[in-house]
Amino acid sequence: MDRFAGLVVRYRKAILIFFVVATALSVLLALGVEVNYDLTQYLPQDSITTKAMDKLESEFGYPEIGTVMVRDISIPGALAIKGDIEAIDGVSQVLWLDDIADITQPIEFLDPNMTESYYKDGNALFQVTYFENGYSPVTADAIDSIRAMLTEKVGEERFALGGPQVASKALVETTEREVLVISAVAVVIVLIILLLLTDSWLAPFLYLISIGVAVLINMGSNIFVGRISNVTQSTQAILQMAISMDYSIFLFERFMFERENGASVTEAVKTAVKKSVVSLSGSSLTTIAGFLALWFMDYGIGFDLGRVLVKGIVISLFTIMTLLPVLILFTAPLLEKLRHRSLMPGLEGFARTVLKGRYIFIVLCFLVMVPAFLAQSRNDFLYGEAGINKEGTEIFDEGKEITDIFGEQNQVVLLVPKGSVASETALADDLGDKEYVKSLQSIPTLADPAIPREILPGELTDNFASDEYVRMIIMLDVPSESEETFAAVEDLKNTISGYYDEYYLAGSSTAIYDIKQVVETDYNTVNTISILSVMFIILIVFRSLSLPFILTFVIEISIWINMSIPYFAGNTLSFVGYLIVSSVQLGATIDYAILLADRYLEYREILPKRDAAMKAVSTSGGSVFTSFLILGTAGLSLGIVSQTAAISELGTLIGRGAFMSGVMVLILLPQLLVIFDPVIMRTTLRGRKKKGKVL
Repeated sequence: MDRFAGLVVRYRKAILIFFVVATALSVLLALGVEVNYDLTQYLPQDSITTKAMDKLESEFGYPEIGTVMVRDISIPGALAIKGDIEAIDGVSQVLWLDDIADITQPIEFLDPNMTESYYKDGNALFQVTYFENGYSPVTADAIDSIRAMLTEKVGEERFALGGPQVASKALVETTEREVLVISAVAVVIVLIILLLLTDSWLAPFLYLISIGVAVLINMGSNIFVGRISNVTQSTQAILQMAISMDYSIFLFERFMFERENGASVTEAVKTAVKKSVVSLSGSSLTTIAGFLALWFMDYGIGFDLGRVLVKGIVISLFTIMTLLPVLILFTAPLLEKLRHRSLMPGLEGFARTVLKGRYIFIVLCFLVMVPAFLAQSRNDFLYGEAGINKEGTEIFDEGKEITDIFGEQNQVVLLVPKGSVASETALADDLGDKEYVKSLQSIPTLADPAIPREILPGELTDNFASDEYVRMIIMLDVPSESEETFAAVEDLKNTISGYYDEYYLAGSSTAIYDIKQVVETDYNTVNTISILSVMFIILIVFRSLSLPFILTFVIEISIWINMSIPYFAGNTLSFVGYLIVSSVQLGATIDYAILLADRYLEYREILPKRDAAMKAVSTSGGSVFTSFLILGTAGLSLGIVSQTAAISELGTLIGRGAFMSGVMVLILLPQLLVIFDPVIMRTTLRGRKKKGKVL
């Protein structure tokens, strides 16, 4: 490490130039990184949804259908609007009442079960098929054109748009708009915390420059891993910054320690780098272990996020060990002048209070632990994109308007082999009788099955038949995601398989059903791997058989409490967020426990166990407090700023989890170290010099 530290000091100008060039290049590369917003694409390639989407797209074009509702409009007026929508570039077709009924007759004479899906109480609902999905610029332009046309024709208060394409377009726009805003808010908050809790006016800016460079390089290097998910795009910068900030603080504090002990600036930098490399590398390993566990998810979103975060931590570590020392060398005179008194209070009184009331704290923690453990697995989980937009957004409000008038618009598209009209008719009749089926459109339901297909109108056969398959459009009268929905999907599959061995079923509910099946099996895998890998690293670092269990246990309790809060609050919780945050919280906050335990063992060599615990809390508590405050506020800022519900929830869970972990490390861990001190001393290969009376 002496050689490495010497090279950093010797080639300081070259290192600075390298990072300037690398940062500029990374900014350009980051602009070219493709972002994927379709989470169904992270399902395994052999999943039912993936196969169905591919088949439907090849046979009939893009399979999902959107909706457009116009209020207070006559049937002739609705027909005119239909024609205007069909004329818009990017729109494949528009299905309305005139396609399934003779609207020359008075509406009162038509079957209400048929008409009320398209025209109800003077409100018209059009089913719009686009040429491409909602993430396509072509579809985005088409949706904008529909809005502009309707605003001109009927006024912006009289229409609403819904469907997956509209939600997808909103997600793309929201993510692109929010990434910079979220990062800016987090940077400001972190800067304020650092300025208040450190003793330098300049050092926090050096930290942010170093980590900012690392974040930009990580974002630019994503060009080499292919496209990334919108979840990764929205969270990578803020998580990388918050998690790796500790590395900057640790190295700078080591530098200041050496300076206060008489070392020159150059020697202090060399020593700080040399003594920080090993400890920071070990610290980063536990974080990386938590993220690596995400790679083992069958649901590809875990690998997508995990690889970017692992890469980010490695880049941050390298940048902080090279760029930050160079910045310190160039700004050393200013660093000396711009010091101030830190607002971080002394923690000796807190440490005494914690150890004095140890039995009360332990009892309280264990009383909370049991219900938290039980509650965190009994949350009302969401598996798909039901919470993609926050309440109060335009997309959420318009979707609610459509649902309030026409009910749930939960569409599933079924593809079955062409050939047997009798089987098609029997299946259509059977499905139409299901309580959860609101309506069903197919050739047998729209035309007399006795009429030869050859003489049916071309518009009908083109919409519902290809060379090898026939299509049925099923409208489910259930939400896109609920236990009732999952039961309906299972019954739907069982019913169809009674008629056909081969079939393809695609829609939001079927995709969410598939995601549910995949991620529920992922949880045990990811949780086990993350816990075991972190415990193994602690075992190696401390050469202890007991500390891996104690330290991991403290963080796991924090995770249980964090994840149980939605249950007790009566809120839903994204299962993917639950799974990801469990690993992220363990990997990102286990360092708090490692730091305090390391100080405890250090002081235990010369102090009784209770005094060693108090000293460990008072000396490491400031670092732990600063760390969890940075990660916690960064996560909560993501939760507050983001208008995408899934991203907001992810940020809230991470932020709240950081606070939980920090508090439990400072309150519960010291008690456990004292209680299990005899076991720790016997199972830890670390010499202990006894001085004075040992309790």
